[in-house]
Amino acid sequence: LGVTTGILTAGTDFHLIEVLIEAKGDGSSKAPFNVAAFFFAPMCITAAITSTFCGAILDRWVSPRYGMVASGAFLSCSVGLLPFCASELVAVPSGVLRGLFASLWATAPTAFLGNTYGRTNLGAIYGIVLMMGTVGFAIGPLVYGVAWDVQGNYTLSLLVTATLHLAGSLALAVICLPTPQAWQEMEEDEDH
Repeated sequence: LGVTTGILTAGTDFHLIEVLIEAKGDGSSKAPFNVAAFFFAPMCITAAITSTFCGAILDRWVSPRYGMVASGAFLSCSVGLLPFCASELVAVPSGVLRGLFASLWATAPTAFLGNTYGRTNLGAIYGIVLMMGTVGFAIGPLVYGVAWDVQGNYTLSLLVTATLHLAGSLALAVICLPTPQAWQEMEEDEDH
């Protein structure tokens, strides 16, 4: 999920104005700054409000695993709405979903990795996850740029990448994961 998260976030941020011009559909090249504002403002407000609660919710009531699933679903839905953001009415829900993603993504991966692999090597494991996300950040703008060059629009590439990310996020809910105890037992077996 780290690579696709990077692709979706950096790619859509980089191409957002062009995506919104395309969604507007009137053939003008006038940037829809009001629509962009109705995307970014709700995103930031939602993230600011919900960030304070996400860590506590993941600690007390919801498994970080499902926080990761929800985070991925929020990002996928936000990106999936972008081609249809011809007005502020669609930009606001897309921005709110992106804000919810940002809040959960800030806390869920670390808690998920700690719960899954233990805390002994958490720094190294999280470093690998961050590296994968950085690869996604680097190639995200290229993915959407090449798709636009080939197709002449962003719609298909946004919908395909959002769908793939959603599938990966939902798969996380059902795959069998090792427990920290299983990892510890494997490490002990290697030491003998």
